[in-house]
Amino acid sequence: MTNWRVTVKKKTSKKKKKALSKNVVRIVVIDIGSNAIRSVLYFWTRQQGLKLAIKKRFAIRLGESVFKTKNISESSLRKSNQAFKQMQNFIQLHKPHHTVGVATSAVRDAKNKQDFVDLAKKYDLPINVISGQQEAEIIFHGILMNFKSFTKKIIALDLGGGSLEITIFNGKKITYSKSLQVGAVRALLNLKEKNLADYNSHYCLNEILSPALQDLKQRFNLDDYVVVATGGNAEALLKITGSQDKKINLKDLTVAQDSLNKTNLTTRTNKFQIRKDRADIALISTILFIKVLRALNKTEIFVPGLGLRQSLAMLIIKSNSGRPLPFA
Repeated sequence: MTNWRVTVKKKTSKKKKKALSKNVVRIVVIDIGSNAIRSVLYFWTRQQGLKLAIKKRFAIRLGESVFKTKNISESSLRKSNQAFKQMQNFIQLHKPHHTVGVATSAVRDAKNKQDFVDLAKKYDLPINVISGQQEAEIIFHGILMNFKSFTKKIIALDLGGGSLEITIFNGKKITYSKSLQVGAVRALLNLKEKNLADYNSHYCLNEILSPALQDLKQRFNLDDYVVVATGGNAEALLKITGSQDKKINLKDLTVAQDSLNKTNLTTRTNKFQIRKDRADIALISTILFIKVLRALNKTEIFVPGLGLRQSLAMLIIKSNSGRPLPFA
């Protein structure tokens, strides 16, 4: 595990901890991704566990400027400023016991990321810019806490807008963790810049993803490992493939690729009931997952509906119960 610390705003005294364990704990998680910014309120009770209460989403694609110019654009900063103001009001209204914020690929790659973090501080928002490995570790702990009876040998894939996090864990140990700059938004933007009509010829897939997967196969015997995919892009594929059991097989993915190839953005949005800014990266996301499954000789992925936000909230609860955060 990496040695790092995350900033969490707490409004819970020691005297209240015992009382809170019997009542509702309110947690706000701010997730600043490459494709959107989200603010989520979770409720936790000992009886029902963690439940999503309210979710706010701001369609600010930070990666669009960062992956082209290495900076967050002035337009994105203005939009983020408006979003942060709304988040501040949201927090003041719901009075959470804990608030935690993380920024991933787009912000960590931006040369002017400090300007962005300072902007969030103006509204008293605790934003932590985390590395790809740290992102993978948070999700790893979320999977462990949420699926205690699940197989202990897992290949975890978290496909975001800016990066693909690949984590191999056996039991409670991470044996491999790598962050690849082949996120869906980044790949799509590079594809447009190079005017490539064939997604499969894209350099992100052939020059970055393929060598990394080949190295992974050479280092590990992955025959009895299960592939688990987390994040919004994987969850969108559940809708696109029509999966009812949170599993997507390789055949369904290839059918989805063909269907997406034949439809425009409006048709994808209406047909699959997904947002416009998810629909435009649906095809490249599908191809990325197909590439990974074929390279690793796997035929199926499991999509538990778990990601960075939920994992962070569960880690906060674990910390509040008297045990330290595993990354603190």
